[in-house]
Amino acid sequence: MTRPEPRPRVLVLGAGLAGLCAAHQLVRDGFDVVVLEAQNRAGGRVQTVREGFAGGGYAEAGAVRIPDSHVHTNRYLAEFGLTDKLFEYRDTGRQLWYLDGKRFTTPRPPRTWSVAQLSDDERRDPHAGFARYLGPAVEAAGDVFSPRWPDVDGETRALDGLTLAQLARRNGASEGWLRFLRASQGNLGSFNALAFAGQETAMVGATAVYGLRGGNDQLPAAFAAALGGRVRYLAEVLRVDSRSDRVVVGYRDAGGRCHEVEADYGVCTIPFPVLRRVRLTGLSARKMLAIQTYRMADAAKVYFQTRNRFWRRDGSGAHGGLNLVGTDTVAERIWDISPGQPGPLGMICADLIADSTALRSVPPEERADRMLTEVVRFLPGLAGNVVASYVKLWAEDRFAGGCCALAEPGQLRWLLPAARCPDHRLHFAGEHTSPMVAWMDGALESGERVAAEITLAIRTTRRAAVR
Repeated sequence: MTRPEPRPRVLVLGAGLAGLCAAHQLVRDGFDVVVLEAQNRAGGRVQTVREGFAGGGYAEAGAVRIPDSHVHTNRYLAEFGLTDKLFEYRDTGRQLWYLDGKRFTTPRPPRTWSVAQLSDDERRDPHAGFARYLGPAVEAAGDVFSPRWPDVDGETRALDGLTLAQLARRNGASEGWLRFLRASQGNLGSFNALAFAGQETAMVGATAVYGLRGGNDQLPAAFAAALGGRVRYLAEVLRVDSRSDRVVVGYRDAGGRCHEVEADYGVCTIPFPVLRRVRLTGLSARKMLAIQTYRMADAAKVYFQTRNRFWRRDGSGAHGGLNLVGTDTVAERIWDISPGQPGPLGMICADLIADSTALRSVPPEERADRMLTEVVRFLPGLAGNVVASYVKLWAEDRFAGGCCALAEPGQLRWLLPAARCPDHRLHFAGEHTSPMVAWMDGALESGERVAAEITLAIRTTRRAAVR
């Protein structure tokens, strides 16, 4: 009789969706898995806030939308029995706009948009500019899941050197249309055009957008429950040593005591701005450069819970759906997040993408009032209607460092491959290692990828030993 081989041990650093997914798959493949999580909860940037809201209300501080085309997310929702909690966000009313200091609803033909700096064609329908100005980038992006992406061909590589605003201008967009882009989609003008194109492929084929009734954190909670005692909370990683034969990690527990653990393999899902605070040894120069270089986008979300959904009774017509107001103010976009809320109370969200400067300069206790003053300019019914509020600035979250990965122009071609390649026995996951940045599906895709990498490495090693 022969002894069974011991189960290889894997340390997973971080219990966000990427780490949870990787751990889930590795447990299924027979590995001995331990997950170290610095916070007292699972989920990372999937964070649902309930405290302070009335009537069972909640706010998504992080990930909000789940497109029906996202195969990884929807597969795990089905596996954990969460599909019956899905509710659909719909654009059920006419969208409201606040541009050039004017409040108006989407003009119906033959009326045109009376917005400064738009060209004559753009005035007729600025929405057509998405296909005209940005569509070619999505087409040129190619197969984002190719092992060689994004260093594929000249046309794809050329996108890497442009910002989204530069690309749009090159294709004929006016400055007025770029303001419309910000009002409708957020402050994306400075984003890497190739990264945007890769991200947008995640929406190809989507016919509906959902949320989880009661909060999106039910998905990471289901992963964590399946992993049981394998997740160690309040375990902050202090150092990581990547060696040719093992991974050694030092961490501090909730009581301030320091521990050292070893494993055959490791999975690091810690966002790179946070990882810069960790003492790292044994990593390649290329990996260290990626860790020092890869940024996270700044972002903020401000929620207002209201006594009623007053915008349904607005004098200019009922406004509803995911996009309630698009503005050229610091508030950017106001979303109606009410569909998944229990009871008659409303919930709206001011979503600031890539730049929360306007709020970071304000004391935390004054930030909600600062945004309220801004929003009542175009939603006057909000005045005196607020039940509760919540503000989240992701750049101030010490365990995130921002809302999503942000490659500068010219960086993505080398930065993404450098971020996701393994170093010795340490593998890397997280939405920053996936072409689908800023999506839960990107985090889950990366978790499955590293689990497959480690499983393949073990099989290859064992076959070599047999030979």
